[in-house]
Amino acid sequence: MLSLVGGSLSYLKASQSVDSSTLFDLASLTKPVCTVSILARFWDRGLWSEKDTVGSLAPEWRDTPYSGLLIHDVLNHCSGLLNWYPFFKEGNWKEVLRKNPEKFLPQKPRQSTSYSDLGFLLLGSVIEAMAQEDLKTVFEKEVRGPLKLREIEFGSVTQLNVAATEWREEIQSYLIGQTFDENSFSMGGVAPHAGLFGNAQALVSFCDEWLNAYLGQSVWLSQKATQWFTSKTETVKNSSWALGWDTRSFQGSSAGSLFNSKSFGHLGFTGTSIWIDPVLKGYCIFLTNRVHPSRLDERIRRLRPELHDRVFEYLNG
Repeated sequence: MLSLVGGSLSYLKASQSVDSSTLFDLASLTKPVCTVSILARFWDRGLWSEKDTVGSLAPEWRDTPYSGLLIHDVLNHCSGLLNWYPFFKEGNWKEVLRKNPEKFLPQKPRQSTSYSDLGFLLLGSVIEAMAQEDLKTVFEKEVRGPLKLREIEFGSVTQLNVAATEWREEIQSYLIGQTFDENSFSMGGVAPHAGLFGNAQALVSFCDEWLNAYLGQSVWLSQKATQWFTSKTETVKNSSWALGWDTRSFQGSSAGSLFNSKSFGHLGFTGTSIWIDPVLKGYCIFLTNRVHPSRLDERIRRLRPELHDRVFEYLNG
């Protein structure tokens, strides 16, 4: 395993250096690490099927237009839901979502792909309804505990070795240990779309397990479930999305141009990503605080593909 560590926790002069134990705000890596993994485990146990809808599994949504949305389509980002909304400005996300459904369902399902945080908020409520427990507890039981991911946890994180993210005028400080995502922060840092903090070593264990499961070598998740969740569905033409996982597109992929077509991965807005190549039997974990000091820095868009091409060449020997 090749491990490269560099940089500092922030731009402050007295900031310490990043090391292998540094925690990063994983942002949307929360989706595959938490929400997708839980739903894959539930599917493995026969708790839901491709025909199940939000309303069939979460009774609180049965009297709403969201009731008929297929869990499959929500995971595949083709349910017709809006991609993002600043719920943190208006109050409880469930109440806001119920008030103006026409605003949050601008398209019919399967017309196009739109990467949606709103869909994952609904999936979180589905998980809680199915398990009759809160998301953090279910994550502990289904993922964090079984895989011994002790260095992955929901914010707020109080330890010192945490990479800073964005400067916030309202607090006159960088965010350190508090989730960058405003909607997740308004939910107490525990959300199905963002909120996890973790380091590379913990993600090694996570990626190992998904890779082993894909190859039929895991007791945590079946090969059938893993390959279903990580295979491009083609529900929408030319979409690269599988079920909660992205796959390598032929042009402009963050995975670069060399990772095999069966590769699957995900990005986090803060500058985090994982890409797993089951053909090479390897993966790349990339953790940065690219939103430090500002989310306006988008140089990572050029860096990620080049990095993954170099990693592929290394893994390919």
